[in-house]
Amino acid sequence: VAVGNERSANFGNGIFLQGPAGSAEQLEVNHQWDKSFEFELAFHRYVRQHICSELHHFSPLQLLWEVQIAQLFATRLQEYHELFISCNKSDGNRHWCLACDKCCFVAVILGAFMEPEQLARALGRDLLSEATLLPKFRALLGHSAGGVPSAAAGAQRGPKPMECVGEPEEVLLCLALSRARRRQQQQQTEQGEQGEPTEKGSKKKEKKSTAARSKQQGTSSRPGCLEQLSAELDACGPTEARRLLLGGPVGGEDLGPQAVLYPQWWTWPAECLKGLEMAAETAEVLLAP
Repeated sequence: VAVGNERSANFGNGIFLQGPAGSAEQLEVNHQWDKSFEFELAFHRYVRQHICSELHHFSPLQLLWEVQIAQLFATRLQEYHELFISCNKSDGNRHWCLACDKCCFVAVILGAFMEPEQLARALGRDLLSEATLLPKFRALLGHSAGGVPSAAAGAQRGPKPMECVGEPEEVLLCLALSRARRRQQQQQTEQGEQGEPTEKGSKKKEKKSTAARSKQQGTSSRPGCLEQLSAELDACGPTEARRLLLGGPVGGEDLGPQAVLYPQWWTWPAECLKGLEMAAETAEVLLAP
């Protein structure tokens, strides 16, 4: 039985509860625990022992972060961009609410690999250009109560929204990629306009045409969330986020993606490693150039 649970689901919401009475232990809430590899192993063992010894339950996406899955979807599955939906507050049809944490997260990870017009066609609007959603994006970045981004050195992470969203480091990386993509697009547009001598009337007409086209496509020419988050993005450092997502190097050795999520994997029973091996093979195929 193959399921689609990604690596990001293994991490909690940043909310801690007191452990058993008399214990100093604190338990972190993870509302996606039934999508975690810990649950996958436990469920697999139960099924093998009590239901069917030949049945194997695994997720081929366990080694992939949300950002990696988004890259694959954005670049290789364009025919599905206007068909899929991942909003828990939709009206039951293919309509995104365009206001919840999940919609904002999807906009973040897809926006890293899509042009603004593509993102607007897929979701209905370009959420990254809407300043009113700034608090949502800051929550996805994991801001602490003091307003410090969680990925900054020494910062304390704030609670993550109770939605199936990725880690703040993923959000940081994707926002930085989106900003770079849009700035490059803007520079190319400006260079193209400078290289084409036009009359004043033509320039005014073109300006109006661009504004109308942006409105029609659900994008905005006004500074949106990406530019308003520039200080946060620069402070956190997308390079550090990328390093964290790749899992290493740790102690001078690049232990690969298993280093963080799968410590001491070599001690697991062979039957429980089967799913991980299948996931690794699938990930290798999906991530091949």
